[in-house]
Amino acid sequence: MSWLRPNRVLVPTDFSDAARRAVAEAAETIHDVSEIHVLHVVPVIDPDQPGIVWGEDPAQVDLESARHRLLAWLAESNLEGVKAHVTTGAPAEEIVSVAETLSVDLIVIPSHGRTGLSRLLLGSVADRVARTATCPVLLVRSPAD
Repeated sequence: MSWLRPNRVLVPTDFSDAARRAVAEAAETIHDVSEIHVLHVVPVIDPDQPGIVWGEDPAQVDLESARHRLLAWLAESNLEGVKAHVTTGAPAEEIVSVAETLSVDLIVIPSHGRTGLSRLLLGSVADRVARTATCPVLLVRSPAD
């Protein structure tokens, strides 16, 4: 395996246009699109959410909703054969964990190009993934970046 021609790729998505470009980039780098794994991470819920108070399981509702949204998003992109994954947790940590579990050769992640104070305050999932992943990480920048 070469990171230039990986056998298995993970693409995290937040359903943005930048994420759509990252999936397209992954499709160009891999031999078999069925080895592209697209992941959406649902953030950890706040224990004070109304669903918890009313006895519903908002985590399960959020996961199911995200799974349906991911499948619809992939269908819009005409990416048949791509594998969809949805998990919950801290995005950067979950991305790295799923990459290790799936034994991916490359993570292709969109970078939204935050700079300055917003980057300092909000952090960057892409930066954290690039620093902690055990495989190569390709950052796909938005055209405006």
